[in-house]
Amino acid sequence: MNRSPYLTDAPSVTSIMLRVLLALVPGIAAYVWVFGGGILLTLALASVTALGVEALMLKLRKRPVRMFVTDGSALVTAWLLALALPPLAPWWLIVLGTAIAIVLAKQLYGGQGIELIAAGYLLGGLYLIQQRIITWHLPTAFLASIALIAAVFYLSDASRFADPAFHLFSGATMLCAFFIITDPVSGPTTPRGKLIFAAGIGLMTYIIRVYGGYPDGVAFAVIFFNICVPLIDAYTQPRVFGHEK
Repeated sequence: MNRSPYLTDAPSVTSIMLRVLLALVPGIAAYVWVFGGGILLTLALASVTALGVEALMLKLRKRPVRMFVTDGSALVTAWLLALALPPLAPWWLIVLGTAIAIVLAKQLYGGQGIELIAAGYLLGGLYLIQQRIITWHLPTAFLASIALIAAVFYLSDASRFADPAFHLFSGATMLCAFFIITDPVSGPTTPRGKLIFAAGIGLMTYIIRVYGGYPDGVAFAVIFFNICVPLIDAYTQPRVFGHEK
């Protein structure tokens, strides 16, 4: 009798989230080395806010509080937001931003800068790939897309356009490559779709950086292509076995 393949030892949500937090540590350490320990206060404030708001929302939704608060997902949300904010952001902005992220982006939908800092995120991202928390498709396509278009423009006029290394190791490039676009809920599900999705984000990020009014276009590029995910998935689904394409 033929049996379907099953995942017999799938990692728990808590295990995955703890490894994501661990992967962020090198980048945070580099951040502290460059800018000082202020980011640790930001992380602490965001973490306390996230856990408190998460517990409140779970109680209002009549869901088990302890099981979900301790799974680490709220802390991942808090840390990513804290690391994306300016180092001198006021305390109320950190609290408000974290609360909105937990209430609107997480609970209501039910879902789960510097050469040195970027290198820390790169190290953490490689750890996530080694642990099979994420696959190579999204980070590789995103970074290759940015590097390729940056190289084309740089070779055409080096006095006007920055070199590829600048775009790869500045802003939120590495944070985006390994910790933002790899979100399993909002991204594509097919391998080919992941490549298209990530490459598109890289291309749009570069265009916004060079020709837009913002120094870093990661956030806008990710939001735009998140909207496109259903379309990308629809056109990249593999042929079902036994059916004509």
